[in-house]
Amino acid sequence: MSSRRRATSLLPRPGLVAALVAGALSACGGSVDQSPDPLALSAAPLDQATVQVAPSFALPAVDEAPRAQDAPAAEVLPPPPTVEITVRHGETLVALAGLAGCPVEDLAAWNGLDVSTALRPGQALLLPVDRVDGEALLALRDEALAARLDRYLRARGGVAGVRTHRVRTGETAWAIARDGADVPTWVLAAYNPDLDLDHLRIGDSLQVPVLAELVAEAGTPQPGPPAP
Repeated sequence: MSSRRRATSLLPRPGLVAALVAGALSACGGSVDQSPDPLALSAAPLDQATVQVAPSFALPAVDEAPRAQDAPAAEVLPPPPTVEITVRHGETLVALAGLAGCPVEDLAAWNGLDVSTALRPGQALLLPVDRVDGEALLALRDEALAARLDRYLRARGGVAGVRTHRVRTGETAWAIARDGADVPTWVLAAYNPDLDLDHLRIGDSLQVPVLAELVAEAGTPQPGPPAP
């Protein structure tokens, strides 16, 4: 026998090797891996009842916000012809709007104010005159003030007379109206239309109404006519 044939005969046969391995595993209590061939699994048909499909989640629809250029532009109405007035004590936007016959919102917008803004005495204000002319509107304003003053004085028993008060150091119109006459400041202003009550000077003369109810309560004689 040649050396090549002897070397071949020394190599273990494949069947013999497999039998030896199986016997060794059986003796040790092991088992041969019986995992199926991956290729065979890929070829086998899938059971549709056992296939788990991950649920799909749809994102909620988001409404696209309207762009600024898509929004309709607010119509800005030009102000009507106006007349400028100086605000008096006690006047409000609501009262002046009613006098001018326009919505209070429009009157506030034309003057760059908020509807809830409190007017200040001496403040300049524009009133529309599309309903009546400027002079007629000012006349209506004076009539409205006179009617308001008459209603107030009647509710207090009327006026017993008018006295003159000389402004002293540190006095204000508010204090004179409250302590000296027991009337609102706007009533004192109505009796002194030519004076700026917010800038009184020492020695200024104020005409102060004397309420009849106060005279009756105090039992004092009624004052005479105002000093010249």
